[in-house]
Amino acid sequence: MILTDTINPIETSGLKNEQTFGMQQTRKSFQLLSKLYSDTPLAIVRELGANAKDSHIAAGFPDKPFHIHLPNALEPWLTIEDFGTGISHENVYDIYAVYFCSTKTKNNDAIGCMGLGSKSPFAYTDTFNIESIYDGEHRIYNAYFNEQGLPAISLMGVSPTTESNGVKIQIPVKNEDFLRFSQATQKAFRFFDTKPTITGSSLNWLTEVPTFEGDGWKSYESFNSYECYAVMGGITYPIDINKLDYDHRLFINHTGLVMFFNMGELDFVPSREALDYCDMTVAAINAKIEFIKTNFVERYEQTIQDKPTLLEALRAVNVLNSKFSFLSSNFQKKGLKWNGIDISTPETYVKKLISVPPMVLSRRLYGRSKFKESNVFTLSTKAQWYVDDLKKGTVARVKQYLKNIPNYDEDIVMVFNELAYNDLITAGFDASLFTKTSTLPKMNYNKASGTPRVGFKVYTAGGYYSSWEGNNYDPANPPVYFITRKDNSFNFNLDNAFVRCNEKNHIKQLASFLGIALDEIVMVGVQGAKTLLADGVTPLEDRLATLQIVVDYVALATMNSLSINSYQLDEIVKNESFKSLSATHDFKVYVNKIVQYQKICKKYETYASIVKESPTDSKPDEFNPTDEIVAKLTKDWTSYSWSCKPNLWIMAEIEKREKNLLTSQQNSAIIHP
Repeated sequence: MILTDTINPIETSGLKNEQTFGMQQTRKSFQLLSKLYSDTPLAIVRELGANAKDSHIAAGFPDKPFHIHLPNALEPWLTIEDFGTGISHENVYDIYAVYFCSTKTKNNDAIGCMGLGSKSPFAYTDTFNIESIYDGEHRIYNAYFNEQGLPAISLMGVSPTTESNGVKIQIPVKNEDFLRFSQATQKAFRFFDTKPTITGSSLNWLTEVPTFEGDGWKSYESFNSYECYAVMGGITYPIDINKLDYDHRLFINHTGLVMFFNMGELDFVPSREALDYCDMTVAAINAKIEFIKTNFVERYEQTIQDKPTLLEALRAVNVLNSKFSFLSSNFQKKGLKWNGIDISTPETYVKKLISVPPMVLSRRLYGRSKFKESNVFTLSTKAQWYVDDLKKGTVARVKQYLKNIPNYDEDIVMVFNELAYNDLITAGFDASLFTKTSTLPKMNYNKASGTPRVGFKVYTAGGYYSSWEGNNYDPANPPVYFITRKDNSFNFNLDNAFVRCNEKNHIKQLASFLGIALDEIVMVGVQGAKTLLADGVTPLEDRLATLQIVVDYVALATMNSLSINSYQLDEIVKNESFKSLSATHDFKVYVNKIVQYQKICKKYETYASIVKESPTDSKPDEFNPTDEIVAKLTKDWTSYSWSCKPNLWIMAEIEKREKNLLTSQQNSAIIHP
């Protein structure tokens, strides 16, 4: 994107020795630049995704999707790959290691321009990999902070290739951040015309359909009050309505607007997380809203006519009457028509059509009654339409169905009898809107009591302190994995060569480690397991059979045998006396080994409780020094009463003795040449 440089004419009469401002290259300065972002995963996928899109635009195929690999337990990294122009060897160093260096400041086709986005991975990690295919050569680079704390790039390898040009960025991701990067991907590319392809994990793109739209704007019924966005180059910026003209705020409050701007029309802060409300940006947004008001009035009637079905037209008018009431009075006076039908008051129109009102059931969030029943027709997009083809048991089936819907946002069922159904079909409603009530799960009845009895329960792991949460099995929404409980209690045991899982909270760690949602795993009884197996649901133990974990049991056993925390270890390693010890000193060798063991064990922190304990033949790495002072130091170090300060002087004594020994050896060499 073209950046506008402002030239300031200044009178300089008599001024001498001018010094321009600069920036010292220090680790602190680069850390400040790398930590511009309040939401780091979102910033990384947004910035690298924008670069990928820019590369496709530059290569001449803007509609080609780039690719994202989401992190999971077996492949714990994020990859963003494009198939555009690639980057030459000469440009890689500037693009990824020089802040404010950008190749995109000469045109408004590109999203980038600041020279910051390509460095966004440094906000999360100290190192990441870059692969570039350019003109028949495949190069692999490593970007990192060097020993001086400055960003650096190293070429790791080069090979010839016949693959087309492109760039791939790979970033290591912590287990606990897998879901954050998945959610960030969904949010970052919400309004991209061409969504990236996804591997590594499942991702459901938001399929929001605008209620109204015009030239460069869309209006969404599903948005909350004051939710409004500006989109420029596919990047979404939330709009602060307090920065706009006062008479526009009511319009913004109700309309759920997404406004699309050409590159360069708006300015944004360096992090690209928000707009910069300079005069240019504010003027552009205010002008767009003024245009939308006029454009809306011009297009509303055509918008209604363009709706493909009667129901969509009715819903659009319903939204117009509720959310756009401050604009709709003139519309109601002249009437709104769809295919010649007056639908100015949608719900009244439908009520007049049907001979018998529907039975409407929904769940209550609060109160003693679990369900709300009425005969009031609704055009809500949350409502599901049924035609009753049962002689009895309809209400029981609907209530059972509502109980098993996990999302309270989809909890309205309207049931029409055959007469009302025929009225609606005759009026032009599509028969595909309706589902037969006979398709709802059948209620079984206890022969002894005559009360309804469900088939079987499926249980999901609830909160940390809560019990298992049970729901009736819904064949229409089967889980992905299941566990079979041993008896009527909630006992189970999942064991293989690597993993031990026999508690509810183990399931949570296991789900996180495998990169799957917790509600995709259920527990059932033996009979329920047979049904799930027949329905194609995978036993979780089968999924675990494919899992392999390389465990350094010596490291785990060693760290478990010591009562050392990170602070204690850091104090030892940072101590000047320790640093001065020779590399072969037995205590220094031992401490450095413990440091490596600690790094290994940190990998298991997020799922330590499910990794099988060390085999009985796996012994800790013991240290038995013959030196009395070192033995005393180590004994104190590995006790619960260990303290850094009382023992650091012992290391000083070791250092002094080593120096004396070295001096003695030197003197001996002089005496006995």
